[in-house]
Amino acid sequence: MLDKSKMSQEDILCFNSIRDMFELIPEKYKDIDLFYINIFKAAMYNSGILQIYRRNIKINKILSHSLLPIPFSSTLSYYIQKFRDRNYNYKLNKINKSEFYFDLNQKPSESKVIAPESNIFIASMPSYLLSITSYMASSKATNSKLIIPNQMKEYKALNKLKETDIIFFEDLLTSQIIDKYNSSKKELREVFYDNEINFEEIFKLNNKSLYSLFRQGIKNLFFHTIPDSLLYYYTAQSLVKSYKPKSIITVRQRRTFENSFVLAANNNKIKNYLMIHGTIFNEEGWLLTFGHFSNLSGILVWGESQEETLKIFYDTSKSKIYKVGSPIFLPSKKNKQKKEDVFTILFAVGKIERYKAEVETVVNSLKSARINYHLILKLHPSIDKKDYSSFFR
Repeated sequence: MLDKSKMSQEDILCFNSIRDMFELIPEKYKDIDLFYINIFKAAMYNSGILQIYRRNIKINKILSHSLLPIPFSSTLSYYIQKFRDRNYNYKLNKINKSEFYFDLNQKPSESKVIAPESNIFIASMPSYLLSITSYMASSKATNSKLIIPNQMKEYKALNKLKETDIIFFEDLLTSQIIDKYNSSKKELREVFYDNEINFEEIFKLNNKSLYSLFRQGIKNLFFHTIPDSLLYYYTAQSLVKSYKPKSIITVRQRRTFENSFVLAANNNKIKNYLMIHGTIFNEEGWLLTFGHFSNLSGILVWGESQEETLKIFYDTSKSKIYKVGSPIFLPSKKNKQKKEDVFTILFAVGKIERYKAEVETVVNSLKSARINYHLILKLHPSIDKKDYSSFFR
């Protein structure tokens, strides 16, 4: 998680309120750090709390320059945002509130062996697969397994692995785990309705309760996100105790699925590693979204740039950092017959609106230097390569 010294006071206040909300969860779940597992989904993706709160701050700042009395401007800002966010809350109500689809009635696949001392990779998103499967395919280790949701079984990146190396999350579920999950869903829904008055007080930010703006997002958390995270944790705990793996390895610790397995590993003194799967943008809007980087056995980074960013912005004091490169970009063999040096540059980019000018600057600089170069643009899976077609030869 982002170092508190790098967070704004508003963000800290918001995160503290969310932590107070988790204190209302029944005592029977207190031995599971549900705040750790859920914080990024609770603050942003499944609730919209942080985004809505930041908009509230902006609206208040704009109105503070008006000649309106403070009580009136505060009330006006509230109703402006309530109107502004009506579509956002409608969207929160309609989105798929689970990280992935799982069928609790699905019949288990053919049993696959997980040997003791195995290295277990965890992935809940398709964009995580290429890094993991590239590493597993090129590794000399033969005791690695990958756990994924059944809905990801058709992705091409899995073709790098043997079928026996892939374990479906649903196949790890037991009737006992499912019963505990169903019970928690019912109980946490009751917790939500029983504590709406408390939520009004907890989310009193800027001297005014913003709970009505957050309500749909918080309802999502208690109806779906937190119960699902308990399902993931119970499953991870069962896996760790039954098979005693050597290590748990993820590529991002933002989602509740990965965080549940890492917490289970930590609670059972199993080593856990984070293998960075992409670029870490050192920009304010991105820094809070990258997840946890603390209390890890090791963080595997591409190079010095990622290591420096982590040390500047995150608390990595209890995590060792290893510079290992990326399994996606294996070193190419040098062609001894080539007489001229060709400089290969890898540039990880995002949306074209944000990076077009930077790519143009790089290309123009390389042309001005009159050197032979090979520029590789690494795109996120969500970006259409046609957006950058003007740069292709």
